[in-house]
Order: sequence, then C-alpha cells, then structure tokens
Amino acid sequence: ELEEGSRAGTGDGNERTRKASLGEITLEVAPKSAEQGFDERGNSLPDKRKLIAQQQTGPKKQHMQFGAIHSCCFDPSGQVLLTSSHDTSYALRSSETGQVINEPVRGHSAAVFAARYHPEGHLMATASADKLLKIWNMESGRMMHRLIAHSEAVTDTAFTPTGRLLASTSLDHSVLVWDVESGRELMRMPPGFGHELPVRCVAASPQDHVICTGGDDAFVRVWDLRSKQLIRKLISHTRNINTCAFSADGSCIITGSEDFSARLWDLNGGLVHAFDADGSSVKGTCFSPSGRHIIVGRSDRHVVVYNAGSLQEVGRWVCQSSCQSVAATTEYGGVVACGDSSGTTYVLRSVLAPCGQWRYF
Repeated sequence: ELEEGSRAGTGDGNERTRKASLGEITLEVAPKSAEQGFDERGNSLPDKRKLIAQQQTGPKKQHMQFGAIHSCCFDPSGQVLLTSSHDTSYALRSSETGQVINEPVRGHSAAVFAARYHPEGHLMATASADKLLKIWNMESGRMMHRLIAHSEAVTDTAFTPTGRLLASTSLDHSVLVWDVESGRELMRMPPGFGHELPVRCVAASPQDHVICTGGDDAFVRVWDLRSKQLIRKLISHTRNINTCAFSADGSCIITGSEDFSARLWDLNGGLVHAFDADGSSVKGTCFSPSGRHIIVGRSDRHVVVYNAGSLQEVGRWVCQSSCQSVAATTEYGGVVACGDSSGTTYVLRSVLAPCGQWRYF
C-alpha cells in the first residue's frame, strides 16, 4: 500500500524533485516551479517543510455538486468514487482521472447524507433528509427499494460485509436493520438500550454481525445483530459524535466528534487514544484498508493522517473549506478522497503513495 524508504527524483535544475521519507509514507517535496496549468499550494509536513499541492486551472467543470459533500466512498475495486451532496444528488467519478461517469443524480427531495456501495458493487444505498432510505441498482440506475420507517432525516447507512443486511440511523433516535433483497425492516435496536438523542453515524464490522453507532448523546454503541442486543457502550466523548469507522480486522473503531477530537477504541480494552483536533470538529474518519493509517477530516479544512501503530501524525493537507467526509482505497498505489462543505471533492494520492497532488473534481 505504501512506498517505503526515500528516493531521489531525476532531472536537473528546476525540474529536479526531492523526496522525503517520513515514517512509512514517502512524500514528494515541492519542486522549484510548478507544472504549467497548475497553481502551487504549500501544505505542511510535520517537519515544517512544504509539500507541493497542485490545483488544476482552467474552465469550471460542468458536472458538479453544489452543496456540502456529506459522504464519499470507493467501490470495491477502488476505481470509482461515489459522493453524496446537500444538493440532493449523488455522483460517480473515476478515482484515477476524476472524470464524471454520470451526471449527478437527484434521487431525493432533500440533502443526501450518505451514499454507500454494496460489498459486491452492484448496488448502492442512499440516506436522506427526506426521511427515506433507497437502494439502487448500479447497472440499470433504477431504484430497487424505497425504505420507509424513519420519522426524521436518515443520517447514515452501512451494508454488512455479506451484503445481506443494511443498517440505518436517524434524527428520530433510531437504529434500524433491513433485509437488502426484500427491502423489509428486520429489526429495531431496543429502545431501552438505544440512543436517547439523534443518531448520526453507523459502521459495520468485518465480522458481519456487529455494527457500531454514534450520535448526539456522545456515546458509541456496539450492537450484535444476531442477538439484537447492545454488547458494548464506549464512553469518553463529551459532545455529539459525527462519524465512526471500523478497522479492517474489526478490532478497533475510530470516531470523530464535536468535542474537537477523534478517538481510537479497542473493542476489548476501551479507549486507546484521543487525537486533538486543535479546536475544530471532526467530521470524517476512516482507516486505510490495511489498517496502518487513520485519516481524519476536520472542520478547520485539514485532512490529517496518523500512523495507527505509533499514533503519530505523518501528514496533513488543507481543503478549500470545512472537510465533511473521507474515504480510502489501495487502488492506484493508495488514494484518499475528501469532500468539503463547498461541494468540492478531492482525491489525494500523496497520502498512501508518493505523489503530492490534490485533484479537484
């Protein structure tokens, strides 16, 4: 996933590029001049050197989303990026080139807070402020199921690894689980053990029968879908939890909150570490697919990468506005995607590969 060690670029004079080895990530240090057609933007490495960030100049893209990018995720192959927006749309783009695969689809009547791929890639689910959860066929573009049960905005959704079940959360304080094939509601997490305030996020464990949820009560709850019971309640955050994600082996959870922190949890041992967000809300979190890195998106416009072993920061980059969502894939040597509050989507290939380039979609 990552390129180890340090290398020296080839070329002479202004074209020469030096590369600095930083932990497990090799990052490209800014050359003396930018390539034609790009604007140089400095982003700080932990040792205070500057990393080149290149913004494509030229005409505005015609295919755009105009509201905050509430979610972004890669398909199972890592070659397609799916984003959802406050402007009621979802969109598909090439992870490598940024080319829009389809016009943004407005399949809801209000903001789309989450769009997630089925593990096999042939379906996707969208969760919206219009109180609806929808399942779509990716080949035909047709809606398969319109899931109605929540009484307030649906804030997040997640497929289990087998793809048979779909979990959803809502401002109505509920956590529901659905059968994907039939579209039937299968279970509602027990009210006596559930959230007492709006629920903002849900993630599914690789263990298939386990999910975690977080919300405005500041608690992380871990559920067993087989027994329909709460199996763990993680307490440390002091304000709303916006985001949660499992590690690839299912042993850890990373959460982000309005309390200006991201927190790493061990399911067996509780809180492992609190990452200080420098007075900003944490809007998006994820692990790299290998589990070696943690990516955090913050309201102060920073995307920060930590080594999951040492818990040390190994890089950070700046968006144009508040970061709202993050996702990662190993495709193309390693890529991180980010969506911000202005409706801009980014692909950052320098987090997991030695490229040092923003791609603005």
